[in-house]
Amino acid sequence: MAAPPPGANAPDVDEAELKRRTEFLKAQRDKLLALKREEREKQLAEAEKSQMKSRPKSARAARSAFGKENRMFNYWVYSVFVSSN
Repeated sequence: MAAPPPGANAPDVDEAELKRRTEFLKAQRDKLLALKREEREKQLAEAEKSQMKSRPKSARAARSAFGKENRMFNYWVYSVFVSSN
């Protein structure tokens, strides 16, 4: 035979105590969520900081980091160098 659900045989629950407990648990949940959010933001800031310090890992990443103008300049330098040799 299945056991009755918890609190089924309990006497009447004090509404004030129930409300107090509900508010306490909500406050605890909010504190935990705030701590998790702060930790995520901290990890993100550290990751962004470390990525800013590191060099691009490939030529494609380096080209995209320098932008279109730099690629056009490099093409011009290459064409001048090839035509002079």
